[in-house]
Amino acid sequence: MILALDTGGNQLALGLGMAGRDGAVEMLAVHQVALRHGHGEALPDALAALLAGIGATPGDLDLIVVATGPGGFTGLRVGLAFAGGIALASGAAIVGVPTFDALSAALPPPSAGRDRLIAVDSRRTEPFIRHLDATGRIVSERWIALDALSRLLGGRRVEIAGDAAVPVAAALPAAAAVVIAGAGVDPAVLAGLGHDRRTLARPDPPSPLYLRPPEARPMVGPGAPGG
Repeated sequence: MILALDTGGNQLALGLGMAGRDGAVEMLAVHQVALRHGHGEALPDALAALLAGIGATPGDLDLIVVATGPGGFTGLRVGLAFAGGIALASGAAIVGVPTFDALSAALPPPSAGRDRLIAVDSRRTEPFIRHLDATGRIVSERWIALDALSRLLGGRRVEIAGDAAVPVAAALPAAAAVVIAGAGVDPAVLAGLGHDRRTLARPDPPSPLYLRPPEARPMVGPGAPGG
């Protein structure tokens, strides 16, 4: 059984699925709720209820698929640590999937002549973006100030998806930008990608993709702990 898990955005997203002989993942149960803070407190009960609803236990898990970011710093750490704990208890392996990949995989092919932005809420004013050109080639992955987006695109028309799609679109000329999806990661898509990448699975949690270092810094010098 596959557990898909995303805690890096503005939701708590869990899904349980099974891979069929054709390789497709059938979802057995899904839990998605808007949640900006408190993922760590909500996760254990949400997973317990999801498993109980289909008569399963953590021991039935074979693969844990976790979104690795970018996203909220604390949320990502919570999700990765939780995946590691469940893997240790159940013996399941873990595979990480970048949030950009999960969001991109849920979208239709791009419209002719339009670039695409996958925009993720960073919990600050600057979103994380993956910029793809009209051919689907990844141009860049970065965090960026909203007032710099027009310079980045240079007048090109763009489709925007992700949980920061609306503010990103608002920062661009109305004729140039269209929001095609404004939601976070779909657990079904995440589970499918993880199953496809199962040869990369490992016993320990993968590294998070932050794209931007945390603002908190260790204290050094006089007054620092141990200093």
